[in-house]
Amino acid sequence: MKRSTTIMAVRGAAALMIVLFHFTWAYNDKSVNSGVYATDWPWSVWWGYAAVATFFMMSGYLATPHIIDRQPDPRKFIFKKLKRFYPAYWVSMTVTAIVLYLFFKEESVSLSGYLVNLTMVSQLFRVPFVDGVYWSMQCELLFCLIAASLMFLGGGRKLDRALIVWIALAIALSFTTGIKPLRVFRIVTIGAYCHNFIAGIVICRFSMSGRNRLSPAEMLTLVLCLTNSIVWSGAFTPPTVFFALTAAVLLTLDRLDKIICNDNVIVKALGWIAMISYPLYLTHEMIGFTIIRHMQLAGWRHHLFIIVPITVTFAIGWAIHHFVEKRIK
Repeated sequence: MKRSTTIMAVRGAAALMIVLFHFTWAYNDKSVNSGVYATDWPWSVWWGYAAVATFFMMSGYLATPHIIDRQPDPRKFIFKKLKRFYPAYWVSMTVTAIVLYLFFKEESVSLSGYLVNLTMVSQLFRVPFVDGVYWSMQCELLFCLIAASLMFLGGGRKLDRALIVWIALAIALSFTTGIKPLRVFRIVTIGAYCHNFIAGIVICRFSMSGRNRLSPAEMLTLVLCLTNSIVWSGAFTPPTVFFALTAAVLLTLDRLDKIICNDNVIVKALGWIAMISYPLYLTHEMIGFTIIRHMQLAGWRHHLFIIVPITVTFAIGWAIHHFVEKRIK
C-alpha cells in the first residue's frame, strides 16, 4: 500500500489532539493533582480523547492488505507487529516508570506491577497500567491476533460473515457491562472499540476492489459498526463523531491525497508528529502530568507554559523513535 499524505496528516492531527486532551483536560480530571494543583487554563481540548478512534480505524485499514492476501502468512504478520509494538513500548514504559519513581512517587507502580505491564495486557491480570494510555495498546495487540486469525478466511464471503458476527457480538456484549463473568469476553473481543478496526477493514477492502458502490454486506457491516459506536458511547458523542469523520476521510482518501499539498508547512509538521506518534503516545501522559505538577508547585501557572510539557514529551518521542524504532525496522 502506497504511503498516503492524508493518512500521515490525520495521524499527526489525532496524536496532537490526544496530547492536548491530556494536558488541558485529563490532568484536572484525574486524581494526580489532588485538586490542589489543578490548572486554571482558559481553554481545553476536552474532546481530544476520541481521536484514539482514528488510530484504531487506521490500524484496521492498514492491516487489510495482509488479511486479504492470497498467500497470507499470519506468523510473519504477528512477528512484524510484535517487533513494531514491544521494543518501543518497553523503552517508553521504563522511561515513564523511572520518571514517576523519581519525581511523582505517588503515581509510580511497584516492581511487580512494572513486570506485569511488560506484557501489554496487564488489565487482564487486574494490574493497573504504568500509564493510563496503555489500555489502547492492549486493544491494538488483541486486534493483531484477531487480524491474523481472519487471514485464514481469505478475502471473500467468509470474511464478510466473520466481521458481521464480530460486530454483532460486540453489540450484544454492550448490554452485559454489569455481568462481571463476561468481562474477559468484552476485553478480548475489543467490544467497545472493535467497530473502528472493522470499519477500517471494510473501507480498505472496498477501496482496493475498484468498485463504485459498497456491497450489501459492506453496508450492513458499517451500519452495525455505527450502531456499536452509539450503544457504547452515545449518538453524538466525540467517539461517534470521530468514527464518522475518519470513515469519511478513508472513503475519500484518493481524492484527498490529490488535494493535499506535500510541501505545506502544516502538513509537513503533522507528518513529523505522525512519524513519532507511537513513542509520543506511550510517554506523553504521565511524564506530561509530572511536568505540569512541578510547574504548578513552582508557580508556573500561565497557560502558555503548556509548551514545556509539549516540548519535553515531543523530544522524548523523537528520541525513542530515532534510537529504538528506526533501529529495529
